[in-house]
Amino acid sequence: MHGRGRRWLAMAGLHEWPLTYAVRGESVQVVKLPDDADAAGKLRDMGLYEDTVVGVEAIADPVVLDVLGSRIAISRRLAERILVRLREQEATKEEKMTTTLDKLPVGKRGVIASVSGSQEVNQRLREMGLTVGTVVELMRLAPAGDPIEIRVRGYNLSLRKAEAAGIIVQEN
Repeated sequence: MHGRGRRWLAMAGLHEWPLTYAVRGESVQVVKLPDDADAAGKLRDMGLYEDTVVGVEAIADPVVLDVLGSRIAISRRLAERILVRLREQEATKEEKMTTTLDKLPVGKRGVIASVSGSQEVNQRLREMGLTVGTVVELMRLAPAGDPIEIRVRGYNLSLRKAEAAGIIVQEN
């Protein structure tokens, strides 16, 4: 159904469709993840959230996507349960605001753009999964503001504010 089928959907007034209707090479914006909490949680752990813009690399089984610079593969059956639309032009990755992780508002997500600091600290952060392209969410701050708690790759992690200040994130 792909391109022609999607034009038919647009003529019918539908501007959102299952991910499997996307065309290889285009960028789409995720509108809705599956209702199943387990499936949605696994997709979020891979960096796929509502409003995330993804590149479609293959529509087969598996469906291959470029999510924030990382390639992920999901089953066609799961992709059928993800609703997407053509990406909004004003919301490109380059135009999104950047900040340091310690200044990210509580409850907001961001994508790690760079990590700076001493060699030992950088190594430790990489070992904990804080690498470029990884989605992080600021969960809460300690009463005095230090440390902060973030969610990364499906688990919660506490960081000193000084370490978080060396991590540049692009707000998601």
